[in-house]
Amino acid sequence: MEANIFHTVNSGLYVLCGDTGVLIDGIHKGYRVGFSDCPEEIINQCLNRRGLFEKLKGLLFTHCHPDHYDESYVKQIIACSSVPVYTPEKLILGGNTASEAGTEVLKIGSLQFYLIRTQHDGEQFKNVPHVSILVHSDGVYYFIAGDADLNESCAAVVKSICGGGIKLSFVNPYQLLSESGRSFLRSLNPERILLYHDSFKDDDLFEAKRIKNYALAHYPEDMTAVEAIAHMSWILN
Repeated sequence: MEANIFHTVNSGLYVLCGDTGVLIDGIHKGYRVGFSDCPEEIINQCLNRRGLFEKLKGLLFTHCHPDHYDESYVKQIIACSSVPVYTPEKLILGGNTASEAGTEVLKIGSLQFYLIRTQHDGEQFKNVPHVSILVHSDGVYYFIAGDADLNESCAAVVKSICGGGIKLSFVNPYQLLSESGRSFLRSLNPERILLYHDSFKDDDLFEAKRIKNYALAHYPEDMTAVEAIAHMSWILN
């Protein structure tokens, strides 16, 4: 069974396959750094395991910056429902990671996650622990970049795990703008490239949407087309 993916806001992605749901980078603040706080209804549904998040089985984070992760909310969810929580620093509450091709692998229900160590983009953030995530569901792979400094070496690691054949690749505007990010995408050659890491309109304090639009306008025409995805919506397969 292929996974279905729901995009919340910022970099939040809820991966749902059968009775297994895992939320990636979806419990966060962010307003003070030019992105959005996690909608209160999402927090409440996660706390009570109801609605969209009735089948929530785990929380994963590419890194712990506030627009991706909020510790106070995560602790509340852990207290209410004993789901495993993974950050690049530690695995909290059950679950075990194994190693495959030098990469941590975490299995949650019917989903498998390859946690690929990558460097956060930007010189000031290069020492922030960070992973990009390759999701495997019934022979189908999805790549979630987080805020990684993507390059061809990273693409080689991904392809060593899955052999290519990525269905969806989620990237942010800076990755689209950088030559190394474009080299990564050319090498990986996913079926679809989806642009995420975007705030609600009213929360855009530092013109992130202008950067997103610039990245789309200057994206090479000879590459796989980029789709900007809508907030609070399912991504159509």
